[in-house]
Amino acid sequence: MATHAVSEVQPINDSIISADQCDITYNIFNKTHTINEAGKRYTIDYYPNQQRAMTTYTVNNTEQEQKLYAGREYEIDLTSNTQYNYIYVGEECVAGYIQNYGISVV
Repeated sequence: MATHAVSEVQPINDSIISADQCDITYNIFNKTHTINEAGKRYTIDYYPNQQRAMTTYTVNNTEQEQKLYAGREYEIDLTSNTQYNYIYVGEECVAGYIQNYGISVV
């Protein structure tokens, strides 16, 4: 089974990468489940088909952002109540539509 994980990071300069310990856990499909660093936590939950379902970002156990996903075409930011819709042609995203609090922006 192939592992899709970062194996090395090359910094551009010394201020880009944190010196804090970073711990990463993986699910049974070798996909990233959690990233923890200095009180910050990013969690990725997946649908049974291994596609991203939800992400949650917390700082000191306080939720900062939570997003739901339905394929690559749709995501909703539950924290800011913002909905994102993407239009693809083949593998390329050619347009997006953002709706926030009933006000639409194209």
